[in-house]
Amino acid sequence: MQSISISKLFFFLQKNDIIIKRFYRYNGKVVFIECILQTHGQLFCMYIEPSYNIVIDVNINFIKNVEIQKEEIPSFKEDRIIEYPDTVDLQKGWNDLHIDINEGGIDMSEKELTDGYDIEINHEENSTKVLSDCYRQMQRYKLCVKSLEYKVCFFKDDIILNVSFISNKIQYWRIMPYQKNDQTLMILVPLDKVYTDVSKTKKDIVKIETGIIQNLEYNQIKQTRNINKLLLHNSNLFEYCKKIELKRSKLNEVMGKLRLLMEKTLSSKQIVENKISVIKERRVDNKAIGRGWKQDIDEIDQLSYLQSKLNRVIHVERELQDQYKTVWCDYQNLLLESDRILFDGGVIISQLIRNFDILKKISL
Repeated sequence: MQSISISKLFFFLQKNDIIIKRFYRYNGKVVFIECILQTHGQLFCMYIEPSYNIVIDVNINFIKNVEIQKEEIPSFKEDRIIEYPDTVDLQKGWNDLHIDINEGGIDMSEKELTDGYDIEINHEENSTKVLSDCYRQMQRYKLCVKSLEYKVCFFKDDIILNVSFISNKIQYWRIMPYQKNDQTLMILVPLDKVYTDVSKTKKDIVKIETGIIQNLEYNQIKQTRNINKLLLHNSNLFEYCKKIELKRSKLNEVMGKLRLLMEKTLSSKQIVENKISVIKERRVDNKAIGRGWKQDIDEIDQLSYLQSKLNRVIHVERELQDQYKTVWCDYQNLLLESDRILFDGGVIISQLIRNFDILKKISL
């Protein structure tokens, strides 16, 4: 197993304008790393192959760590939409308490008392429905990259679904403990792919994600037309979709402005870093030939001022990244949620029409 220090990985990615936003760990080992491309603002996910071990050798408290648990995907029926499960019946888990009256008094087993509390309460009654929805969506989205060396992963609430690089099957992970998160579809890239050719990988991520988004947008229009044909009467469906398109356009405009600000911030940061580097190199060279104390004080003051300025720029940069992620998640949530609703709507209405045809036949 090859070990990679997080500090080396962090600086390698930072050097290539990639920022780490979040780690996902399974049994203490990093499995996924959520990243953002500074130049384009795209979120993507790095997959850490089992042959690699990420060694945490520096303080990374500023990066969020998330614990995940690998789960088996339930046996969903592919031919129908999964219905919501019944509310959990706690009484089914209640047993009569065994009490043994002996000469010494009443003897109650501590284990039996403890077992009475061993009933897991499902806080998310619709968890089965949510998982089945995510799974069915992933079955479609993985087709977008079926012939590529990249895969996709899907995040929603405490659910993570990813397509395996080996089997091409969907894998299921659960975030522990449960947390409410936006649904996000990201390109999944193996770590060695990033190391081998980071420049090409960055271009591929932008190109593939753009293609997937365009596909989602096209299918939204296509499914809207299909459903509208199935309805066979006037409705407000197109009105809703026009509002979605308008909202999508506004979010695109905001993302464009944020990308421009991020580019300017990155340029400012590089200018300040270069100035700091020049002064430090000059100080090293001057040590060899000797210099006056006044020049030394001036350079220290300059470094202090530039470092303070760099810290402010970095703070603004992180604020912009967080804002961009929020808007990007809103944009993806709009697309993914409408895609799910419209696709399911088409399936349901199509089934209803087939049922009505059968009803018509048996009524004759």
